[in-house]
Amino acid sequence: MQKQNNYAFIDGNNLILGLRNQDWKIDYQKFHRFLKDKYRIMKAFWFVGYISGNEKIYQKLVRAGFALIFKKTVIDRFDKAKGNVDVLLTVKCFEELENFDGMVLVSGDGDFVDLIQSIKRRGKKTKIIVPNGKFFPKLFAPLSKECLFLSWRNIRKKIEYRKNGWGICGGRTTPH
Repeated sequence: MQKQNNYAFIDGNNLILGLRNQDWKIDYQKFHRFLKDKYRIMKAFWFVGYISGNEKIYQKLVRAGFALIFKKTVIDRFDKAKGNVDVLLTVKCFEELENFDGMVLVSGDGDFVDLIQSIKRRGKKTKIIVPNGKFFPKLFAPLSKECLFLSWRNIRKKIEYRKNGWGICGGRTTPH
């Protein structure tokens, strides 16, 4: 992605749950820096269902550089909050279409294939960052050359949250 004005559209719930299924967490600041460095992201929209009590997490995301876009949540029959952001993310993408040269979608949800294809037909560059390669949607198969998987070890080590600077193998990764 060579253009200088690219936007990221992040399905926050899909990202976090995809990584949780692999037993790791993302460092928000490292991830934002990764998006800027690798894809020249100028704006990064993080879509999430709003849950009261998560304000500290939302503050961390904003401090890391993400623009939060909230979806109202509802409680399902299992007493879990649901805040499906697919339509909201798609609408925002089209609202911003004239403002970016390329887009990076962060999601493993195959429902976004139509969005990606539509953006490409409009002459925009696209990339897809898939949180969990084990659950790679078959719908993304025709776009697989545009996909990057966060589960790749060389990617994971750049963006993984490490409590107190300790790495996966127990070795210290930050200076004292």
